[in-house]
Amino acid sequence: MHRGQTRYPAHDEGMTLIEVVVAIAIFFFVLTAIFGLLGATTSMSVLSNERALLVNAINSYIEEVRAMSYTDVGVDVVAAPVPGTLSVESTQTSGGYAIALRPTVTWVDDPDITPGTQDYKQLTVDGTISRRGEVVYSLSMSTYIRQEAPPGEYTRPTIRFGPQSPAEESPPALVRGRTVLIDAIAESTMPGARLVSMSFQVSPGGIYLRDQAGNSAIWELDSTTATKQFYWDTMALNEDGLPFVEDGEYTITVEVVDSNQKRVYQTRRVFIDNDPPDPPTNLVANALLSGTQVPMTWTTSMDGRSESDHYVLLVGAQARDGSWTENEIVTSGPAGLHTLATQPFTRYATRVAAESRGSASDPARRSYWHPSEDVGEDPVRFTTRPLLSGTYDGQYERAAKVKAWDVNIDLEVGRPTFTEYNVTYILMQKIGAGAWAELQRNTTGIFDFDITVPANNANALTVDYRYKAVVYYTEEPYSEYLMLETNTLGPLSVPTTGAREFASPGVW
Repeated sequence: MHRGQTRYPAHDEGMTLIEVVVAIAIFFFVLTAIFGLLGATTSMSVLSNERALLVNAINSYIEEVRAMSYTDVGVDVVAAPVPGTLSVESTQTSGGYAIALRPTVTWVDDPDITPGTQDYKQLTVDGTISRRGEVVYSLSMSTYIRQEAPPGEYTRPTIRFGPQSPAEESPPALVRGRTVLIDAIAESTMPGARLVSMSFQVSPGGIYLRDQAGNSAIWELDSTTATKQFYWDTMALNEDGLPFVEDGEYTITVEVVDSNQKRVYQTRRVFIDNDPPDPPTNLVANALLSGTQVPMTWTTSMDGRSESDHYVLLVGAQARDGSWTENEIVTSGPAGLHTLATQPFTRYATRVAAESRGSASDPARRSYWHPSEDVGEDPVRFTTRPLLSGTYDGQYERAAKVKAWDVNIDLEVGRPTFTEYNVTYILMQKIGAGAWAELQRNTTGIFDFDITVPANNANALTVDYRYKAVVYYTEEPYSEYLMLETNTLGPLSVPTTGAREFASPGVW
């Protein structure tokens, strides 16, 4: 066995004296910078704390003075401009600091208030904060002190919309465009009080009205009366290029605040309409329910943040020569439904569009049609049910003690109002609770036949007879067959000698 030997680099002689000195010098400069930064941070924190203590102390002092009687607000010194009960200096301690507050009260002469020059008082508080007898921070704050109103005599300021503002209407007045004029008139009604601010706002959203330059409708005041006009840009955009207010119903609020911090306001509703509504969708015609009253339904749309005001149906009907006539039907209200008055066995094509409140005077306030003509979508097409009508008469027969009626029935299916091909009419009959069965078929739709109806006496039937027709036809010479059912006629009821008409149009 052999003992291993440890080997060392041939030139590992350690750090030289110069390298050690350089390293210590660098380390010293780094520590100096760090300690300086820590010192500056600590000093800023201390300064902020000192200022906060002094500001809080002055604000508390001012609130205490505001709660005093107006006649006591003054300095208790012989030569004071305004005498009162305030000490020349008040002191307190907080957080190891000594705080000294020195008030000064002077009279304010308001030229808008007459008579007299002692209209209200101005309180100025000079404060210092000290530590170990050394002043470390000073601050001065000032406010106005007004005489409180006698009990029961306080009156708020007033504000009202000017004559050029949109009128208060129901439904709300329609506004649009770049320059909607809003004006308001405010007045301070309490002696000594002044108006300090006025603003025009719109909600929902709670934002100030804006003009074309982006300026907001808010003003600082220092008067007893004020009248302001503002040209509201209802199309103003925010920094993202979106409108501050979309189309829809809004409330404008004009507000004024007086020097007693009392706020009064008035509101007025308006409807913004700068863009057409969104188009409705999902138009459906329930044509199989009736031949004369076809319920139309669709999914309602929005006009900005409000529902579209109403809708218009574009209804076309096809004539026997293949031509189409169109008619616009304006629906009432924002509901997505309308019952369309139709003719039996008629082919229709319909579209629907949404309209704003201002569409009657401005057709540009109408949405695109749905289905869309612009992208080549076909309208919603449907054909109404054919109409079955007719009469019958009965002759009472009695043979071999068997009571019966010999009934002659004339029925006809109304012809279509459009061109049809390969049409076949099938008359169906149902007796009592039995099943429908084919009775006759032809290509004319006219049926004349006799039936024998048992009777239990000379005046009443014992069996319920009902009739309907099924029509097969094509719209083109070689197209697929389409099928429609007519209304149902019947029952034959309480016949007597002479003609009796079927209930018409029967069960739709």
